[in-house]
Amino acid sequence: MRVSALRLLLIGGIIALIGVVVMILNPGRGAGVAIAWVAVLPTLAGLALLVASAVARRAGEGKPFA
Repeated sequence: MRVSALRLLLIGGIIALIGVVVMILNPGRGAGVAIAWVAVLPTLAGLALLVASAVARRAGEGKPFA
């Protein structure tokens, strides 16, 4: 699960970087913002998988959460 999370974070980061480059090259247009906005979905999914992985690992060790 952790590997999938890291892959999604990498994909989101690459898409966000492309969006930032488009924003720099074409100021005043919404294309870069739209591309960067698309990067939100895989980034949030990757973060959610990382949290789920950490919770599952901690639960597997039998340690309390609080």
